[in-house]
Amino acid sequence: MPELCDERLDELLKQAASRLLTKKSSQPKDCSLIAVASTEPTAEHQGQPTVRDQKSLTLRDPRPTEEKNLDNAGPRWFGIPKTDPNDPELKRDLQILHMRGTAIDPKRHYKKESLKAKVPRYAHIGRIVEGPTEFYSARLTRKERKQTLVDELLSAEKASGKFRSKYEGIQQRKASGKKAFYKKLVEQRRRGGRDQNARNIAIAANNPLSGAVNTTAYIPFPMQAVVQRQPLTRFLATGAPIAEESIDTPIDQIPSAEARERVSTTRKALPNPQQGKSPKLRFPRSVQALYLQPLKCEAEYGIPSCDLQLRSFSIRNLEFFVDFALRAAYYLKLPAFGPVPLPRITERWTVPRSSFIFKKSQENFERITLRRLIQIRDGNPETVQLWLAFLQKHAYYGIGMKANIWDFGKLGRISRETSTCANVDVLQPGEGKSMDAISEHALGAIEPKWEQLSQLRSLDTVEKVEEFLATSRFNTDSGKRAEGQRRFVKEQFKREKMMKRKEAE
Repeated sequence: MPELCDERLDELLKQAASRLLTKKSSQPKDCSLIAVASTEPTAEHQGQPTVRDQKSLTLRDPRPTEEKNLDNAGPRWFGIPKTDPNDPELKRDLQILHMRGTAIDPKRHYKKESLKAKVPRYAHIGRIVEGPTEFYSARLTRKERKQTLVDELLSAEKASGKFRSKYEGIQQRKASGKKAFYKKLVEQRRRGGRDQNARNIAIAANNPLSGAVNTTAYIPFPMQAVVQRQPLTRFLATGAPIAEESIDTPIDQIPSAEARERVSTTRKALPNPQQGKSPKLRFPRSVQALYLQPLKCEAEYGIPSCDLQLRSFSIRNLEFFVDFALRAAYYLKLPAFGPVPLPRITERWTVPRSSFIFKKSQENFERITLRRLIQIRDGNPETVQLWLAFLQKHAYYGIGMKANIWDFGKLGRISRETSTCANVDVLQPGEGKSMDAISEHALGAIEPKWEQLSQLRSLDTVEKVEEFLATSRFNTDSGKRAEGQRRFVKEQFKREKMMKRKEAE
């Protein structure tokens, strides 16, 4: 095969390039914005194929143009645009609508949705303008009509009161067992005692006895309530109240005749100490103090000495014993602070209701532990120990106590002593040494109690047997003789009893 020269190769390349340029059917549709160079030969080069420079060639983009679709709800929904999630007014209105359906509506008994409001994909905000030709006659007046959705909701809630009742219920559940709940409970009891006292006074005023003065009966209030005694008001048979200072007023200084007659009638009805009739005796101060708040001593420095935590399943027992502990601390002159309501401890258990056919049904058990805290400040350690011992001695049923005590101790110090040879540093015993000495003394009193709590406590059967065998009856000859004599007397008694039975037969 003859070798190709350079001229022959150039000619073949030109022919191939001309054939590629002349095939118009194979060219793609021009869909780009980039200009494409013309492939037709010019007049100068009509019959000869030409090869263009590489710089004159341009690129072609075969991708078709994308159609622009607007993101809206479509013509059927009048082209509602896409919701803007960053619009603060729209977000606020959606949250209000969601809260209106979940929190205020009391008729919703099914599962409620989450509090996070869902934003619709397409939304548009507008204002509805009602015309004068309306079918309903109960239209809102211009004064009642509000401008915004929030004002409309507030006005509707003010008329119905649903949101307020819902809010009060939530607050009552949240504050259960805490300080606010305790204060509200005490306030209710105070108000209840005053209402009862006022009710008895009204009964005495409406139903007076003839020729006598009616007074309210003595009402013992519960121990837990903190109630101040109300002054009693005296009533005549006519039912008109008379002030206490008007009874002691001289009759000559009373202007009207009707008032003088009322005062004289009241004086006749009241007991006279000079006639031998003793007045109504009052209760002692110690008994009257039971119906008031416990007295407390003031702390000078405010250093905690003891934290007493009381636990119970019954609120009545807990409040009664807390009141008792505070009064005992006052009479011991211990500054007590509290009671402080601590969070409740709620425990729940779910167990099968029964066996056999009821094994699939379950039963729930709940136990709520109520707690109160009393703190003693600036208390003497011995007085605090006496107070705790007194509470332990007079413990109330259903009450558990746990105390944390703080005490002052000595610190170890280094003292320099001078001897004949040189100066020597001596370490004086501190709190650690004193606690070691206390532990050795207390070990004998603590060990017997710990043995009762152990699961593998030592049995004293062997010790009892050894002690029984070590008596004089078994370890000496005299003891053996005494045992034999006892058996002989026993056998002789049996024989005599049998002989008497035979003679009787």
